[in-house]
Formats: sequence, C-alpha cells, structure tokens
Amino acid sequence: MEDENYEWWEDENGHWYHRDKRTPDGEWQLWEDDQSQTSHNDPPDLNTTSKETTQNPIVYCENMDWNTLNEKVMKLKPSCKLLRINVDENILSYLSVASNNKKLMKKSRVEVFPNINAKKLQKLFDKNKYKNNNFINLDDVLMFADDTTFPLRNGNKGIMVTTVGLFCSTMGRIGFLPWRIENSRVTGFYDEKGFLSRKIVAVLDTGESIEIFESSDPDLKKNLVELSQFLTIFADAANHAYCMENGIDFLSVFDETEDTSESDGDFGLSGDCPNCGSVMRDASLTARGGKALLRGFASLHRSMERQAGYSYSFFGKSGGIYDKATADKSMVCDKCGYKF
Repeated sequence: MEDENYEWWEDENGHWYHRDKRTPDGEWQLWEDDQSQTSHNDPPDLNTTSKETTQNPIVYCENMDWNTLNEKVMKLKPSCKLLRINVDENILSYLSVASNNKKLMKKSRVEVFPNINAKKLQKLFDKNKYKNNNFINLDDVLMFADDTTFPLRNGNKGIMVTTVGLFCSTMGRIGFLPWRIENSRVTGFYDEKGFLSRKIVAVLDTGESIEIFESSDPDLKKNLVELSQFLTIFADAANHAYCMENGIDFLSVFDETEDTSESDGDFGLSGDCPNCGSVMRDASLTARGGKALLRGFASLHRSMERQAGYSYSFFGKSGGIYDKATADKSMVCDKCGYKF
C-alpha cells in the first residue's frame, strides 16, 4: 500500500484513522499498531509498519433484494454502494471481440463501446428513461440493446449494460440488476426461448434464476442469444473486482461451473420416459443454467480464436462433441438417466 493513496486524521486521544482517497465517501478505519507507539505529530507509515490493517468488506446494495430491484429500479437508494467493473485491457478486448461478432451486431440492434450512439443515449439520460442518472454516466455504458421498433428506434425499451449492472426497460417495467447485493452475486446469464419471444435470465450464486428481460422482436431475439455470453463475462469481471478489493482468491465462473447433478429440485409427473417408461421430471434449473454458461463460454472462445487468426479451438467445432455434452436438457428420468 502506498501512503499517498490514503488520507489521515487524528482524534483527541491520539488515535489515527485512515481512508482510501479513491473512495472519498468510505468509512474511516482505525489504524492499529501493536509494534510501537505512533507519534502524535505524524501519521503512521503504511510502507514500513509490519502490521496490516483489517478492513471490513464494503456492503453493496445493503438491505436490498434482487426481485425488488428487478421490478422497480426506483427502489434503489441513492446512497447505496454499487460494485463496479474495472474497464481494463481484458474488458476492452472482450468488447472488441463483441464488436466483431456478426450475430451479435446483426441488424445493428446491439451497440458496443466505443461505437455507441452517444446522442441517443444522452437523450435517454436526460429524460431518465432507465432511472439511472443518479448512478452512472455515458462513460459507464458498455453495451446497449435497443428493443424499440422501426422507424422509432429511440431506445426507450432495451438493455443498458453498464459497469455497475444492467438497467432493463421491458414489458411495462424498468428494473435494475446490480452485479452484487450484500453477500450474493450474479454468476452468469443464459437465454431462454419463450412463446413468440426470447428471454435473458440471470443466474445467482445461490442457484436461483431471475428473468430480467424479454423481447418479441424477430431481429433482437437472435441478438440476445449472443448477448448473454458477454454478460457472463462482465459478471465474472465484477466478481474479480470484488475479490481483488477484499483480498479474496478469485475463481472464475468458467473454472467453477460443473455439470451439476440434476438430482435436486422439485419432482413433477411430467410424462413417461421413452427409454424405460418411468416417470420423468423437470431438470434442475441450476444444472441447465450451468450448461448454458459453458456453451456460451465455448462460443466466445471460438470467436476470439478466429479473430486471433487461429482455425482451431480446444472446445472443438460448433455443434461438436462438447456442445452435445453441454446441450440443454429440460427433462430427466431418475431411473435410467435418459434426458431430453
């Protein structure tokens, strides 16, 4: 830690307190030094003192919950702290890959930084259409998916992907999905086909799935398939920022996501197994979400390899063995293991 990164003050009892200059609204932390008595005239030297300070992790979106914010962003307290993505070289490289993804950019329905229509976004900010003016500015917007119809294309409905989370205007509601709420975080996203529409679903580290956006636009529906893959990358980057901030070992969601057993969850009399005739049940949403993350990561890796000039990915070709192994199976038979 560099001493110039902190500001200090001394109370009437000679105790020193410090605060990171990068978080001017943060709490003052008591400096404790068991090695020696600190001079009353000078602040402690963070570079030479051997004892490290113990800082409490920042609590993000304190006393909030996922469903409340997802339904109505206005419930978000202006004073709450939001976990923010660090836009470093890795994030910029992923944004570059996204800009060259033909499926994502088809019909120009999705805009990617730095090629975002600043004039349109500024109008949305000025009118506070996404209820986000208190928390972000134009520089925080990483992607924008426009769900309005031609010839308007005014952006009043869509997804605003930002460094602090997703602001979504859809189906008569305006919601917000932060990267983290207290001790819970977003681990990834997957798309799900609905009746005449396509949805984007967020997966939490608790295994819970939350539907955050739905579009019936025939063009944007195709874009959402690719968009969910990049949203997972951003969620992973937010978790990395949190771990670095609090000295926690970081494990990428792509390393920890496994082919989760589909033995948990509610059982339902959903039909007979075509293999053995036994009753089948709905597959675990956690397992389905995990497989969706794996498929998305494989697709993203293939795209990056192609952009780098390589013709082969260790995930194999699209539709190959890996994709078949991680294919979505919505029903499972507990007797013989048959899935479809």
